[in-house]
Amino acid sequence: MTLPLPLPTAHSHSDESNPNSNPNRYFGRVLYLAAMPAGQVYFFGRNAAMMALVDQQLKATGIQAVGYMDERNLLKDLATGACRLLVIGGGVEEEARVRLRAACAELNILVLEHHGGPGQLAAQIGQALG
Repeated sequence: MTLPLPLPTAHSHSDESNPNSNPNRYFGRVLYLAAMPAGQVYFFGRNAAMMALVDQQLKATGIQAVGYMDERNLLKDLATGACRLLVIGGGVEEEARVRLRAACAELNILVLEHHGGPGQLAAQIGQALG
């Protein structure tokens, strides 16, 4: 059973009469990044449900990222030069990790191999992009 989660917004204020107004209700403390450095963030994973959570969490913190589950499409888009950081999820098999790390090294793209939940990802992206 899937329960719909309200999307927290960066500018909402807690209002006791509206349980959806608190952006920390479902995600705990959320890091709001003032401005991301130039360059796109891509994330790659194998679990559709986790990818949806990651997408929601990143958007809630102001990070506009593009998610991929197909390695071929990701490699094609990495070659455009628009990506600055690739996040590789914990469920990605080692062979794909090796290929993606090699492509990113060749294209001068930072790689973050994330093995925690989506709650810590925004802070790790902020640190990686410094």
